[in-house]
Amino acid sequence: MQGLHYPYAHYLKENILDGRYPSWTERMYAGYPIYADGQAGYLNPVRILLVLLFGFVSSFKIEHFLVYFVGSIYLFKFLRKIKFDFLSSVVTHFIYYFSFFHLVKMMHPNIIYITMLLPANIYFLYEFFENKKLKYLLLHSVINALGFYYGSVNAVVYSFIAQGIFSLIYGLPNIKRIIMFWISTLVLFIILILPQFIPSFYLANAGARGEEKNFNFTEGSWTPTLTITTIYPFAFGIPDEYIGKKISEWWLLHETYYYVGITSLILGVFGFFSLKDKKLKVLIASSLWVFVMFAFLKYSPLQKLFDIPPLNIFRYWSRMWFFVSFCIALCAGNFINNPKIKITKKDMWYIIPPILFAIWLEIRNGGIYLSKVLFTHLFINKGIIQDNIFWLYFILLVGTLISAILLITKQKHIYKYILVLLLISDLTIFGQIQLKSNLMPRDRLINIELQKVLENQSGKRSVVYNNDYVANRPLYYKTWNIFGYAGPFQDVKYTKYLNDNGFESARRVLDSGITNEASNNLGISNRVNGITVENINTNDRLLLNIDTTNTRIEEGIIKFEVQNNAPIEVTTKIRNYEGWKIIIDNRKGAFTSTKEDLFLKFNLEKGIHKIQMEYIPIHFYKGLFYSLIGLITIIISLCIKSLRIHLYKLLTQ
Repeated sequence: MQGLHYPYAHYLKENILDGRYPSWTERMYAGYPIYADGQAGYLNPVRILLVLLFGFVSSFKIEHFLVYFVGSIYLFKFLRKIKFDFLSSVVTHFIYYFSFFHLVKMMHPNIIYITMLLPANIYFLYEFFENKKLKYLLLHSVINALGFYYGSVNAVVYSFIAQGIFSLIYGLPNIKRIIMFWISTLVLFIILILPQFIPSFYLANAGARGEEKNFNFTEGSWTPTLTITTIYPFAFGIPDEYIGKKISEWWLLHETYYYVGITSLILGVFGFFSLKDKKLKVLIASSLWVFVMFAFLKYSPLQKLFDIPPLNIFRYWSRMWFFVSFCIALCAGNFINNPKIKITKKDMWYIIPPILFAIWLEIRNGGIYLSKVLFTHLFINKGIIQDNIFWLYFILLVGTLISAILLITKQKHIYKYILVLLLISDLTIFGQIQLKSNLMPRDRLINIELQKVLENQSGKRSVVYNNDYVANRPLYYKTWNIFGYAGPFQDVKYTKYLNDNGFESARRVLDSGITNEASNNLGISNRVNGITVENINTNDRLLLNIDTTNTRIEEGIIKFEVQNNAPIEVTTKIRNYEGWKIIIDNRKGAFTSTKEDLFLKFNLEKGIHKIQMEYIPIHFYKGLFYSLIGLITIIISLCIKSLRIHLYKLLTQ
């Protein structure tokens, strides 16, 4: 949040209040079409409105609550449809929304907002297959489109997989209706997302995931043994011990902390064997298989089956755990609703095969390295006993088992309330430990001293050596910046250019040496050490290779006048992205830079000229145009269909 989403939101509000929509920024990557980065949420109407009303920090809290509220409402509506009582609905709700997946991922709101809205989409699917009403198809498309505007395409794909499984189970045997539903909802979904999709597509196409040269779709795979983190809290240590530790180059340990609660798991196991709804049983079994197939992808012999577009452009498939936690929540709620256990051989076949497959994968790979690390930490180094966590965990485990058995045998409501109390204690006590690692005092978000120092550096590129000027934090400050953090949108050509000029990373300053050549090549005026500004290049031609007058340089717009005694090619240090327009002497001009050129350039004839360069978000306008055409076409089609039905009724009366 602190290094990615808060800076995006701060920059959004700052610019809109200044009367400018931030389609282009000079505070990242020496120039960047920031609106096209879906993670920024600059095309998300909900995000824009909340940021303007409540600021760059409070807006996320309110947005989180609103998403949670919408998801919760439809979860309760869905649970009522499958005949859960209020207490069992509360249990289901609490497990899904307050287990570690949604707590750990609070730093990635663009992911959890999508998973938190899953129950809404599940409800719309259920209602559509039950009642065949068009409004549920429309609502389903709108909610999924809103999820896309939160910026995590990965999470949208995960959610679609979960929804696809649900629709297959609850839509069968009418396969034709399932196919027609998904064709219709995907067409509408695509039409709705075009204003964001088209700009993001072009940006990602240039990005090639930036520095991540060794990108692999199996990145983020778990080992089967690692699933212990879902049933035991802080398997690698409490948050202060693991935050920032890496499993691999791009995967941190916090990606594995998906503790669902030992009480939840016990109630879930009992609840599975008390299920009467066969479709729910198939759904639970399907969620296990999906998780096993995707989460352990790196170690699976079936890996090659998934190495196909579009699946192989995504990673961190272990995040499919959110679907498992949803199903565990359903099972636990069912146990509270109907604590009558009946174990059959058929029931065992639902859950035993995926578990055996996971065990076989572990054995087949001879004890995977990460599994050995976890085993050594927990048992040999006695990491399992830390700060009384183990004993609290043990008490909750034993208490839940005893209470569950008593509920099964005695069938008294008092044991339901005891189990609910144990469940809330489990997720609340361990959850608040996790939450502390996510919180940062608001006064530490922006370095006020640095902000004052850089206030007058707008229009000048600086290299800043300060721990408060990393990731996307430069968006807090006025000076122009050559680094940034945009994940898959980071330009691979620009990354190489930085490397060639002596900078190891495009994400932050890792060394203190800036050569004169690098300064000229990147248009760098200043070096800032701590809060001390040092002018390292007095060249007046850093951004433009000509002498100018009446110069106005702002983010996304540059105006100047020039007098040249001969034809000249003007080279700039303004990044070359599609969307830049040039006006020369009130006439439309043209850039001579090709797609391979990193910076813009253009030709000028001899004489005195007035020039304006401006960035226009053309891909957004294209997307908006196509989206409106699509929506108008759908509306006209629906009106014609309605008219035909009305006329038919009139003629047949």
